[in-house]
Amino acid sequence: MGYRLAQTPRGGVAAGPLGPQNLRPPPVILADFRERLRQRSTTLSSDPGAATDFIREMQRFLPAATVTETVNQKEFWQYLTNLIQEECALVLAAPPGPGLSPPV
Repeated sequence: MGYRLAQTPRGGVAAGPLGPQNLRPPPVILADFRERLRQRSTTLSSDPGAATDFIREMQRFLPAATVTETVNQKEFWQYLTNLIQEECALVLAAPPGPGLSPPV
């Protein structure tokens, strides 16, 4: 039998037995997901720190020349945020899967 790690109420980590009940993902409430998606999509264009954080992360993975030519360009950030917001709008407009409530 395997073990799983779980966060304790005090912020520590504890190991416990791994069983089928631990393999299921936590339930996601559709309304909560939709609201978080709206908030995060809006944050991309309203929070200047989001672009800075993104560029910093990309610098860790991409060659310096690629970052300079793409990610560091203001137009790239505008393109990326527009693309993400368009995709989020499609997700929010999509009908829910079986057994889920309709879009709000």
